[in-house]
Amino acid sequence: MLRLLPFCAALYLFYFGVLTALRLAANSHGVLLVEEACSSFVNVAYISLGLQHDTVDSNPGAYVIFLLGSWLWPNPSLFYGRAVKTVFMASIPAWIFLLLHVRLHLSRPVSLVSSLAISLLPGVLNFGWLAVDMSLDIPFALAACYFALGTSVAATALSGMLFGLAVITYGSSLSFAPGLAVLWFQQFRNGNRWGALSAFAGVLVPLIAVIAWCRNIQSLAVGGALGDSFSATYKLRFVIADLLFENVSYYFMTNGRAALGPLWIAIFAVLATCVSIHFFRRDWFWLSVVGSGIAVTLLSGGPPGIRRVVPMLIAMGILATQRLAQVAAIRPAVGWIAAAAILLHLGIETYSYSLDLAREPFGGLETSFKFQTAGGRNVEQTFATIRDRQLPVPTDPDQYDLDRTMGVLFVMGRAHPVVSSQLLLDSANRIPSAIAPWAHRFERLRP
Repeated sequence: MLRLLPFCAALYLFYFGVLTALRLAANSHGVLLVEEACSSFVNVAYISLGLQHDTVDSNPGAYVIFLLGSWLWPNPSLFYGRAVKTVFMASIPAWIFLLLHVRLHLSRPVSLVSSLAISLLPGVLNFGWLAVDMSLDIPFALAACYFALGTSVAATALSGMLFGLAVITYGSSLSFAPGLAVLWFQQFRNGNRWGALSAFAGVLVPLIAVIAWCRNIQSLAVGGALGDSFSATYKLRFVIADLLFENVSYYFMTNGRAALGPLWIAIFAVLATCVSIHFFRRDWFWLSVVGSGIAVTLLSGGPPGIRRVVPMLIAMGILATQRLAQVAAIRPAVGWIAAAAILLHLGIETYSYSLDLAREPFGGLETSFKFQTAGGRNVEQTFATIRDRQLPVPTDPDQYDLDRTMGVLFVMGRAHPVVSSQLLLDSANRIPSAIAPWAHRFERLRP
């Protein structure tokens, strides 16, 4: 693996550059999305006090990542969370490369090109820089898959610990659970009993810890917004439209491209996945991720969308890579022309996406939360002015979403506090699903 580190480093730096370009284009508007305010500020503020903010906020692994990032950031800005997310998510193409080259034994050039193409799929890219908990589980989950496909005791045990971290970070990684469980069971039967048992324990320990701390732990699997009226059929149709045609969501700052990219690439990925059923004995693991991804999507609550299907997109990309490699083995020119066309088209789409972000974001301030700017400043500048004590801390609930406003100011002003912990907690009293900070921890288990 050490000999592959230069390739992994190059992939990391390239993807980091792509994600950085996207987030800087979006930062120019000074708009923080409502979900970003929750994930990278409000939940970070509460978890730093050892508390859970809301019954729908049960992804503590993600909040800890942002918390650590805020500690390492000398003076957290309104968009520090986007930078933290970029640093973390930039590892995705490197893990895909290792899976393709080391575990699936594809050639180095094929693995490099395919890892870049899969990482540039809009459904993967869209969540790569936004400061939300969605997709923060993916690097953990891909690393877990890499080590689970190994054979040593240490690799198997490590895969369980990594997957445990993935599950408590975000629920989309549950798509990998059936396949990983089968791999660990196979390892147990093949004599690697300590590795397999350690893997299962590595998943259970963080889960038990989170269950003891969180309320509404079921939201790890089904999402925070429970009791919605969307039928499974409607969700499936919605996700198919998001995968193949257009992905519009309040999570994004602009109309997103279809999650699988241009229609011809999406059709190729779907057909390649269907053909892979013929090679089930070899490709069962990635097919199980696709099937589980559909199930996770249908079971999840809240507004339908693609936030939980990123594992499925990556699995479909890996299956498409293997089918294209088979074509290239028979007709090398055809295979490489197709691969180059896919990568080129996705590159053009990524550049177009950056231009869209640099324009006025979709929805403007409607995608943000209620916050009254001052003196011609934008949201970012107003927050910085309040943090520097040049403006008073907002108190009017008619002009400000006080819960999110106090969360932002609490984290931004950690070095020189402008919002006390008591003021932070008081601001949540207006939220029906908020958890009282004095509640006994085991009361959080109750629905």
